Amino acid sequence: MKIPTRTVSPVTLVILSMILIGMPLRGTTVRESDENDDGVTDQWIEVVDETTTRIRKDRNFDGVADYELIYDERARKVFESLDFNFDGRMDDFYYYEQGVLARREIDIDFDETIDLWVYLSEGVYISRIERDRDGDGKVDYVKDYGLDEDR
Repeated sequence: MKIPTRTVSPVTLVILSMILIGMPLRGTTVRESDENDDGVTDQWIEVVDETTTRIRKDRNFDGVADYELIYDERARKVFESLDFNFDGRMDDFYYYEQGVLARREIDIDFDETIDLWVYLSEGVYISRIERDRDGDGKVDYVKDYGLDEDR
């Protein structure tokens, strides 16, 4: 057997490991685990396609996934969401570009509607905030950082 001499991505290593132990590769949950040994699955890893892998976790061990991470073939984050108040509905969403956090959307009053949009520069610097303060689904407050005025 010839050993490859090039660098292999972390996702490729995971996929090769799954092939070796006989796990299915597409469209199904490829790995389930019980992190707290209570007999209930609380982590799922799914290879969605050749370029996307999804991890879901049940952080409070109630049987419902309350965290989700999607990453690309280079193991860079693409999307992340979490159920902040553990009510069974995701309410905090993170969007990444090339693995760098670009935007965060938050349902701050837990009514299944986004109320706050935070735009980031270089993954850490807030460049803009938008807010729906009256709950009508429309942005009614904008703050651009680096500018002097609120709108």
